[in-house]
Amino acid sequence: LENIISLCDRDYDDRTLFHILKEGIQDGGQWDMFCNIVRKYGVIPKCAMDETELSSATRETNFVISNSLRKFAALASKLNKEGKNDQIREEKKILMEKLFNFMCMSYGCPPKKFDFEYKDSNKEYHYEKDLTPISFYKTYLDGVLDQYVSVVNAPTPSKPFYNLYTIKYVNNVIGGNKITYLNLPMNELKELCLKQLQNKELIWFGSDCGKYKDDMNVWDDEMFDYKTVFNIAGDGSFRMNFIDNHDQNYYSDTLENRFTKEALGALYTVVFTGYGVPLIYSGNEESADTFVEFFEKDNIEFGDYEYEDLLTDLCHIKTENEPLYNGIYGGKVREIEDDNKSVIAYERVKNGKQITVVVNFNSEESKVNYEQEFTDGNVLLHGDGGGVISNEPTKLNKDDLNTLKPFEYYIILSE
Repeated sequence: LENIISLCDRDYDDRTLFHILKEGIQDGGQWDMFCNIVRKYGVIPKCAMDETELSSATRETNFVISNSLRKFAALASKLNKEGKNDQIREEKKILMEKLFNFMCMSYGCPPKKFDFEYKDSNKEYHYEKDLTPISFYKTYLDGVLDQYVSVVNAPTPSKPFYNLYTIKYVNNVIGGNKITYLNLPMNELKELCLKQLQNKELIWFGSDCGKYKDDMNVWDDEMFDYKTVFNIAGDGSFRMNFIDNHDQNYYSDTLENRFTKEALGALYTVVFTGYGVPLIYSGNEESADTFVEFFEKDNIEFGDYEYEDLLTDLCHIKTENEPLYNGIYGGKVREIEDDNKSVIAYERVKNGKQITVVVNFNSEESKVNYEQEFTDGNVLLHGDGGGVISNEPTKLNKDDLNTLKPFEYYIILSE
């Protein structure tokens, strides 16, 4: 609530305010958060307060509280604009009381006093009467919390090792200690964990447990071969082939001005038959001079659909021919060597089927010789700078591949 009040003069889409309201209340926390609560309110043994159904199923509780915080943020923003900041504090007190009552109804009210009986390590019986949460803490845990510190491994240039770090807006108790972390190299963090376990002490730890985990709770970042199956690059990205996107269109001009209209058929052929996923950007179905505003909402005047048939043909060819599938489901790209730098040729083979692609990127006619003999097959798509010549399967005439017209392209299927 204090974080929300400190940000009540921000715009509703301010990134910090948005993050705080989006995260809301969660079950997770940090060691120093626990210490702050214990130092302020004390602690009780589990036997002094029974569990409830909701104490083991807190999803709905978190939802109700987080929703209440968002409503308070909207109200605080409104009151701030009206110059009624004193009323914001009054509204906070009202909400705090409501939420306290809600928590007591859900989990029960913590006892103000309780009795505690136990046997020590020598099996001697003890009985303590009329303890409070604070007196219990000072009797049995005083000084214990100060013996521990949160250690992290954050190997980034902005956070040199052997320093304490904190995170703004993370604290949970007004006037409590900051939430701090000692940044250490991973080998030293491991050594500390090992020593603590050898000393028969538990370790509180937090980690992103949802990544690279199977149903047996085994963690291994190489357990699943995403890279091979889905053609994902080593940095976790997914390769995408395109000749146009919002940056290129706005900053580098239209397709017609960048490549010339005559070259687009050849370019789209490589985009759809190369290794990766093809991208059709907004308006690519239309004329090559389509320009879309970057920072403003803009309209695309559809109507001619000049490149619709070409893109449709390429989509069908990619999805209907196994060598062009993505990842391990498709064939690897194997270059066919030739003696003309303006001509590229390659083939992809999978389960007895072969797709061969030949493209001339010259605005003039190109003579070319290849270092291997082409396999017999049918031409699935044939075009040049003037547009699509044929999109019906026709028998390949190999001699045609030695003299290519400006921006001429072939997609050939051999079985």
